[in-house]
Formats: sequence, structure tokens, C-alpha cells
Amino acid sequence: RVELAAMSRVKFAAMSRVKLKAGLLSSQRVECSAQVVAVRSFSAATPAALERAVAACRGPTLALDLRGNGGGNLEGGVAAAALFLDAGRRIATIKTRNGADGRAATAPARVRAPVALLVDGGTASAAELFSAALRDNGRARLVGARTYGKARVQRAVPLPGGGLLLV
Repeated sequence: RVELAAMSRVKFAAMSRVKLKAGLLSSQRVECSAQVVAVRSFSAATPAALERAVAACRGPTLALDLRGNGGGNLEGGVAAAALFLDAGRRIATIKTRNGADGRAATAPARVRAPVALLVDGGTASAAELFSAALRDNGRARLVGARTYGKARVQRAVPLPGGGLLLV
């Protein structure tokens, strides 16, 4: 059972676990009035795919399933968060050796529906940035277990034999 609050109204929704196809996004309407969209990773294509999936939602409430999302592309996570936040709202501050780089939404939010974010120990990196931005700006509630807690930006370089080198 998930509690969703929107504009001082509280609604309860029952959600059931379903098996989702592999891929960037998948979406399924559950018995209640919520639409569940599973975001498996963040890339440059994620914001547009997410916006299309949300536009197709028929219910008043949206649940984004970030469980097992290991992150992916930082800029994809920032751009996806900007879909839900109004101009000027802080998305993240990236600290580097050369100082800090603040990221904020630059346009009005294109998604206004109440949002629940499903997270777990496999939610990491850009997925954590995305969920923290929505939570910290009062746009979403987090539901589930503590996230991985990576707090690092890395680039994955594929190696022969299927391995990855994290730089």
C-alpha cells in the first residue's frame, strides 16, 4: 500500500508487483488509478522516452519504479528531473576538483501529476540524483528501501570480454 499526497489530499493506492520487459522504460497501469513506469537506466534518450510514457498515462497519479536502476548517464538523469521541476529549482550540485557546478531546471515543469518513486538498494548514481531532486523539491515521495548511496559520477568503459572499467 502506497500513500500519495497531493495538495494536502492523501490517497492510498494498492500496487502489485509485475514482471516488466527489459529495456529503457516500460509502463503498465495497475488496478488503482496510478500508472507505473519502470525506468531501468538513464541515458540521453531517457527524458524524451519518459515524457512520452507519462503523456500516455491515464490516471491522476504516477509511480516511477527506479528499483534496480544503477544510474547511467548523469545528464540524462538531470534532464529527466527537469521534466518535473519548475525553472530555477535546483536539481543537483556536482563537486569537482575545479569547484562546484550547479544544475537547475530551466523551463516550467512539463509533468505536474503527483509522483511516488519506488527505490531500493539497487537504485544508484543518476537514479539517486533524480529521486533526490524530486524529493527535495517536494515533487515526489520515496517508497521502498535505502538506496545504494554511491554519490559519485563515473564513466563506464566497456572492456573486452564484457567487463567494465569505472573511471
